[in-house]
Amino acid sequence: MQFTTLSLLSLAALAAALPASNEPRQTTVDPAQVPDFGITAGQDPVDGNCAGANGARIPCDCPPDRDSFISTLSADVAAGSAYGTPVTWSTDDSTDGQRARLQAAIVVLENLTGAGVGCPVSSTTYQAQLAALG
Repeated sequence: MQFTTLSLLSLAALAAALPASNEPRQTTVDPAQVPDFGITAGQDPVDGNCAGANGARIPCDCPPDRDSFISTLSADVAAGSAYGTPVTWSTDDSTDGQRARLQAAIVVLENLTGAGVGCPVSSTTYQAQLAALG
């Protein structure tokens, strides 16, 4: 009886760890599908900070260079996480797919060089882009 109970628990744990969908996890990023930042780094510097979305003050090196961001995003998508925070990528051009890409980009942006170490979302127009999707 103990063996059966342990086997069933092991199977349940394995089933819980498997993806809910039969679709393979996307591990590559098409640069054409990476949302534009909508903000340029280094604008209106005052006291070591620069202009971000909606009047927010952001580090002047945010957002990062697009090519380096896409490289980091690609690596995190391939790994499935950005410093422990799950990252998934969608190639679907539906509203849900666009929303998923924006959310993945936000996670990577905010965790560029460590857990919670990156650029704030206000260094982009991603929040406005999400809102526009409804």
